[in-house]
Amino acid sequence: TIVNTPYNPPTPANATITANRTTIPEPQYPSNGVNASFTITLKNDNQHNTQPTIIYWTIEGTARQHLDYTINTPQNRIVIPPREQQATINLTILPDTENEPDETITIRLRNNQKATLTITNTPHTPTNPSEPGEPSNVCDVQTNTTITTNTPTIPEPAHPSNGTPTSFTITLQNTNPHQPTVICWTATGTATQNQDYTINGNTNHTTIPPGQQTATINLTIHSDTNNEPNETITITLTNTTQTPPNNQTTLTITPPTQTQPINHPTPPKPEPQHTNITCHKPNQCFGLT
Repeated sequence: TIVNTPYNPPTPANATITANRTTIPEPQYPSNGVNASFTITLKNDNQHNTQPTIIYWTIEGTARQHLDYTINTPQNRIVIPPREQQATINLTILPDTENEPDETITIRLRNNQKATLTITNTPHTPTNPSEPGEPSNVCDVQTNTTITTNTPTIPEPAHPSNGTPTSFTITLQNTNPHQPTVICWTATGTATQNQDYTINGNTNHTTIPPGQQTATINLTIHSDTNNEPNETITITLTNTTQTPPNNQTTLTITPPTQTQPINHPTPPKPEPQHTNITCHKPNQCFGLT
């Protein structure tokens, strides 16, 4: 029996990682979060490399994924394109209502290079919704709020890649000039979250700032090596007077059209095997080496 196991190449020894900001304050609630990133660099000259290089990594630290932050790229790897030396792991730091100590996010490469980002504590101040500029209650009930997908269908990116961005847009019928509006929603469908796609920010609500009418849910569609049919992502608004299908929209992910070569190290060729034979008559050794 032949078992086909995926080959995960080792991280090049010259790969390094840095946090673009070593500290970042936790955003105040409610908000859609703030962006952060780590940069992976190949120190050697990569200009003559005609294939992408895959760098594998793990994430550590006291911050909680999906609660304190989300990762907007594939969960354990990043692709450095041909002839390039850098790639970026993008994150969104999320707000919450907890008073908690500083938290850390550490990304470690397989060659033990690592970098750490510290989320500094922002004490949560109870708000008074009656005052201008203060947030209203979570999941505000809205009338005729709509959601649309900016791309009804999108092809799955060819493997390997760092994914393809896409988005959904939420539109309010009436804006609030003084307070942010929190729109709650769910993500369902046949596509698997954090495998086929990631949501770049809050995973169940979106904040529309005061005076604005729209906000965007940003996603990244990921690649894989599975042969699979079309997959769907459906976003359903849960705090609107609209009912299905008027309060939801669906994005369809179609199969990829091509696959790029992967820069795996070439295994060494085995040395030829020779057999020493002693011949007493030349014709007895014909064809033997």
